[in-house]
Amino acid sequence: MIELLRDVLPWLFGFYLLEGVANVRRAQLLLVHGLGRWQVLRSGLQVAAFWPSAQVYCGSDLPFLYGAGWLHLRAGAETYERAVLQPEDFVAVEWPEPAAIEVRRKTVLLAGARIHVAPTELVARALAAELKRIAGAKKRAAEIRDVVSERFAAPALAGQQEKLSRFLRALGTLSLLCFAGWFMGLPAIAFYAPPAVATSLLLRLGLELLVLHVLVLVAAIWTLRRAGLGAEAGRLVTALAILPSAGARVLQTITRELFAGFDPHTIAQVCLPAAQARPLLRRRSRRAAAERENFAGHDAAVHLEATAQGLATLFAAL
Repeated sequence: MIELLRDVLPWLFGFYLLEGVANVRRAQLLLVHGLGRWQVLRSGLQVAAFWPSAQVYCGSDLPFLYGAGWLHLRAGAETYERAVLQPEDFVAVEWPEPAAIEVRRKTVLLAGARIHVAPTELVARALAAELKRIAGAKKRAAEIRDVVSERFAAPALAGQQEKLSRFLRALGTLSLLCFAGWFMGLPAIAFYAPPAVATSLLLRLGLELLVLHVLVLVAAIWTLRRAGLGAEAGRLVTALAILPSAGARVLQTITRELFAGFDPHTIAQVCLPAAQARPLLRRRSRRAAAERENFAGHDAAVHLEATAQGLATLFAAL
């Protein structure tokens, strides 16, 4: 048993390290809070977090533009590299019936055709819900304004964060304990404990880890339900059942998708200190102003005007 543990532990620690690496898309922001400071990670392969009690928040720009008459899809992957969006970056398609909008894992489908692959299943479902809401609206322009403005609703996000704060603190503590058990306690027994007592120590720690694992599951499911994400509980339980040491990352697993329905700059405005949030919002507001000018008179102008207004509201509140 001890020999097997010595062989397995390096692999488990390797998996733990790999889970801390994130491939951040160009249209995303990754905000990491650990050891008392915030980091803002942009596009590319990034080391998101090593410390188990770190919180990782991810936000994505909308991959579509909503128009009163048409839905505007990206013309190609290269359009994500544009610093400022242009009308020719999009292809207009007719708004479908809400029933024609589906989600298959991370893929958003329109009448069976793939229109977007989201970073996570939760983001894909949030996008599909927005599309269905606009597609079924009688006054589509007004609905677009409402949908886009909700992505910039900082008070709603701050209220949700406050509601979940003590649950997240509890998960942070449990994540630290999992890390200590799996990657400090077990290696100490496997490599340094005297053979005469190693087995008994291993059994005792194994029982403690089992109890801790149950606590992690209960706390995680409770947090997800409190956040209105109870449907995600099954996926989390499956992940922890396959790899119990993933309990050391449970806080990051939950916070990464916690605010999937908000614009990334709304998350930045609520979470970051003003000195860090202000430059991000200033750059994004300049881009939004240029895009609104580029799309003047365009069907999607209503979307870009609502975006610029939402960003202005965020900036004014700093």
